Amino acid sequence: SSFFHENGWFYLTVAGGLADTTEIRRSDTRGVIRTIAADQLGKTAQLAFQMRSKVQSHEVYQNKDPGEIVITLRTPMDNSVARIKKVKDRWRLDTVVLDAGHGGKDPGTTGRKGTKEKDIALDIVKRVGLLLEKNTKLKVIYTREEDVWTPLWKRTKMANEANGKVFVSVHLNSNPNRTAYGFETYLLRPGKTEDAIEVASRENEAIKLEDRSKNKYQDLSGGNLIMA
Repeated sequence: SSFFHENGWFYLTVAGGLADTTEIRRSDTRGVIRTIAADQLGKTAQLAFQMRSKVQSHEVYQNKDPGEIVITLRTPMDNSVARIKKVKDRWRLDTVVLDAGHGGKDPGTTGRKGTKEKDIALDIVKRVGLLLEKNTKLKVIYTREEDVWTPLWKRTKMANEANGKVFVSVHLNSNPNRTAYGFETYLLRPGKTEDAIEVASRENEAIKLEDRSKNKYQDLSGGNLIMA
């Protein structure tokens, strides 16, 4: 026979059973079971299991092997498991924000023949966005879809309001070395090298084009300032 007591202990009585009480008390407990105790009362063995958490239901049955008794305990979803699921759902990759750097009155860098960074960045963003929309189920948000000036704080606001999980800002760097080619990827964090600090400083120069009477950056620093 078996039953749960309101004190959180589960009791199992085995008539005609013989329990090695010393060995049982040494058992390694884990999961829902906190402690195991055992007593031998004449020809009856009694086992007691202290639970770590609430048990919704249980089953006890004897397996085909006559010397084996199986106890099944069903518990509610653990709070930590529920929290993990909630966080996973929150950060599920379902929305991507594509940010074409500069725009409007801010041309960004300018090539030798007058090519403007803002135009190439917008073209790249549109091409990438089209590929994502055609080949994935991702929701794509654009901080700008034409040649307009969008303040840095507004770009961040758009991304947050859309609940964007990934924010990709496209820029084209100038370089005094004409043999330089390829691409660079910067992750959001305060600059750790002189080159990274220089790039972040150069990109944040766009703040100077905004209305100084509405300073939205005075309390920001480090990674928060990079995202503006």
